[in-house]
Amino acid sequence: MEAAMAETSLQLLGGFGLQVGQRDVHLPFQAQRVLAYLAIGESPVMRHQVAAQLWPFTHHGPAQGNLRTALWRVRQAAPSALDGDRETVGLSGRVLVDLRQVLRPHRWAASTAARDLEALLVLRRDLLPGWDEDWLLVERERARQLRMRCLEGLSRSCVQAGNITGAIEAAYAAMEIEPLRESAHLVLIEAHIADGNRAEAALHAAQTTDLIERELDIAPSPQFRERMHSLGIASDGTP
Repeated sequence: MEAAMAETSLQLLGGFGLQVGQRDVHLPFQAQRVLAYLAIGESPVMRHQVAAQLWPFTHHGPAQGNLRTALWRVRQAAPSALDGDRETVGLSGRVLVDLRQVLRPHRWAASTAARDLEALLVLRRDLLPGWDEDWLLVERERARQLRMRCLEGLSRSCVQAGNITGAIEAAYAAMEIEPLRESAHLVLIEAHIADGNRAEAALHAAQTTDLIERELDIAPSPQFRERMHSLGIASDGTP
């Protein structure tokens, strides 16, 4: 009973991790796959669909058997992790999933989020790195896009709160994910402006323009140039 009532936390960013109460729980890989699939889907799924997705090259009967074994393993390790019936299965709403908790862009638009810079460590992490799963491809790209938006929002909220160091760190973290993302470079330029470092802002604007032209053979977007103009900086970095 105590194990069933313990808080269950599931980590998907940076690698799989399951915690029940304060205890790290090990699951066989097939059980990890099932739990991750259900967590990413966020809604109950027909059991035969789960089996077909996770064991696509296995006949129906053995695939269903693999699923039953994996679900049994999950219930043994984390009794409150699953909901469902004979036809469907889903992740319990009582499970805290880092993917759901962190990847909410509107969360980082509030200035209070600027104090939660521990999120930087989580937002830098890819979704289940090293997993070679077809069903993960779209979700991994979706998570990547949301991570960048969250980091940009966090950078701007840090500027609002006067935490320029945090703003710069969050902007660079977004650029690490996608070096050619104009909006990530823009939040860094805005952070330099907020800090009174116009020369630093102008230099980075010029570097961004050079990077985009060199790597993509195009000019920065009109939106980027317009924002630079509103900040009093030409897109070539001229103050």
